[in-house]
Amino acid sequence: MKNLLKIGTALLFAASFMVSCMKQDASSLKGNDGIGDCVLTVSIGDELTKVVGQTPAAEKKINDVQVFVFNTSTGKLDAAVHKGGLSSDGGFTLSEKLSCTRGPRQVWALVNAKVNYVDGPDAERVKTINELQEKTSFLTDNGPSDFVMAGKVDVKLEADTQTVSVEVRRVCAAVFIKNIENDMIVPAYQVPGAVKITGVYLLNVPNKQNFTIPDSDKTAVGSISSTVLPQENWISPLKKTDAASELALTSDVYDQIDQTLEFKSKFSKHSTLYAYPNDAETLPSSTWAPAVTTLVVEAEVGGQPCIYPIRLGNLHSNYKYEVSLVIKHIGGSPDNPWKKIEFSDLTATINVVDWTTGEPVSQTI
Repeated sequence: MKNLLKIGTALLFAASFMVSCMKQDASSLKGNDGIGDCVLTVSIGDELTKVVGQTPAAEKKINDVQVFVFNTSTGKLDAAVHKGGLSSDGGFTLSEKLSCTRGPRQVWALVNAKVNYVDGPDAERVKTINELQEKTSFLTDNGPSDFVMAGKVDVKLEADTQTVSVEVRRVCAAVFIKNIENDMIVPAYQVPGAVKITGVYLLNVPNKQNFTIPDSDKTAVGSISSTVLPQENWISPLKKTDAASELALTSDVYDQIDQTLEFKSKFSKHSTLYAYPNDAETLPSSTWAPAVTTLVVEAEVGGQPCIYPIRLGNLHSNYKYEVSLVIKHIGGSPDNPWKKIEFSDLTATINVVDWTTGEPVSQTI
């Protein structure tokens, strides 16, 4: 007989983990919690959802997998497996096997975490559910082909065959620049070559979050409020960062040949930037405090550098925020990216879309 557990990650990244538990001897069929060994084999399917703005290979990338089985009653680790260095574009089957016991269990999966919590340094190895949930990652641990994800599910391992899906969600949010349209009012700025879009970046970006998945909102990964993070745990808190690892995730610079945005036209480039969840309500100012994340569009109008800051509001893990912008006037000073533009006819539309499911929510500012 077989005691089969499949962890299929419909993943909101949507990879699929399959864990099969096989009985080792006849005594394992008694059905008592903790009695009976299982050998687990983990495989990852290739039914992956797309990540906006990425190549097909990058959007499916699975580089590292950690699976944990915890005893639900005690919270203690029952079994775990880790496999790194995968560089898989979709399907992969772990050759490693591990033993677990039957009974109520909570199964966790981490994808692309930068710390090995299974068999890494002793100080990092987790032994309980709480220890795993308190572990943290940084936005700079992520990459366009290397998203950090986490998920959990409660199951009961029994002698009969079972299947369970573990939905794994990205810790980060994505900000997608969908459209920038030139609708300048001043005739001098309507002439060919008068408006250029030189780049985009995010201001006030949280850089730290834990792996807790709150029971009150299982679509979220992380329970650390951005309002308690010190300034050193933020990217570009007052001005654009100059750290290459931070710029790679939170900014984009356009080649000169692509910069021109002609009158009544839409910009040809579409960037995807990343941030960790942000629940701050405070508006940015010249004095730093935890504040809402702001998308800053860098431009030149009539040869003069300027910016168009767009306040995004709260950012939720694993959500994509599509931004469309219409510009009618010359923008603000690049030295004050936190300062709101007061033009009444600057229009920005933000559509909030879950990376896998959910109806769009629109906001106009």
